Amino acid sequence: MSERHCGSCTLCCKLIPVEELHKAAGQRCQHVRAGKGCSIYARRPISCREWSCLWLKGTEDGGPLPLSRPDHVHYVIDEVPDIVRVRDNNTGEVHQIDVMQVWCDPKYPDAWQDPALLDMLERVGIVALVRYDSEKGFGLFPPSRSSDHKWHRSDSTNTTSGNLDAARREARFAFWRRQISASSP
Repeated sequence: MSERHCGSCTLCCKLIPVEELHKAAGQRCQHVRAGKGCSIYARRPISCREWSCLWLKGTEDGGPLPLSRPDHVHYVIDEVPDIVRVRDNNTGEVHQIDVMQVWCDPKYPDAWQDPALLDMLERVGIVALVRYDSEKGFGLFPPSRSSDHKWHRSDSTNTTSGNLDAARREARFAFWRRQISASSP
């Protein structure tokens, strides 16, 4: 288990949307206090209780996760993969793929170029959904996920969920089932 703690980092309180609080992505939460954290921590909404960043988890395949603290690199990564639909421009076929959501601070739009993050995405072989808010972002495909073995960026700026809520919930449940199965004797 990780020994990491949020400390003075409250970047998730700025970047992650919180429906129960009507807080948009990229907007500082009204309940966060500089250097002190959440003023309603004991009674924070369920989405805040359930959400955790990958850095805080601190491990990758049993080893230490080689990423810096979110407030130092200006992005947070959701520890649970999400899903998106991707249309093949040649065939028109639509595929659902797992993505790692990387929420970048809009003040640092190139934060996703962190070599440690890119190395992790390539090593794990997962596509990143780089997000600046609830609507602006792009897909980042590592070499291991492309036929020409190069990095590719989809320049679609629409990252809204549309009709994917049920599929997202199922993807999260599937992720947690895999985590539980992996930790069972």
